[in-house]
Amino acid sequence: MRPNLDNIPLFEHLSPVDRQRLEERLRLQRVRQGEVIYRRGDGSDAFYIIETGWAKLMDAEGLVVANLGPGSLLGETEVLADTPRELDAEAASDMSLWALDVADLDEL
Repeated sequence: MRPNLDNIPLFEHLSPVDRQRLEERLRLQRVRQGEVIYRRGDGSDAFYIIETGWAKLMDAEGLVVANLGPGSLLGETEVLADTPRELDAEAASDMSLWALDVADLDEL
């Protein structure tokens, strides 16, 4: 199984070689409904591409501020800005996520 990067603007300008290098570094994670993906204030050590399922982003009061589904990036803003997580992310359904660690992103 390979991630679908075709409709993700962040990756649209990658050469075929760079795209392949990126795909080799992504690792598939499975998350169950209700599991926490990350919490507000956590360090930003990875970002995610949602393959299947839905995630909800919640503010400090627990209000849902966004729902993200297949093809969406999750946590990329904080990773790229090198800041702590601003929201809680929780699986709203069973999910498959492609994770990219900051160390791998830096190497690329």
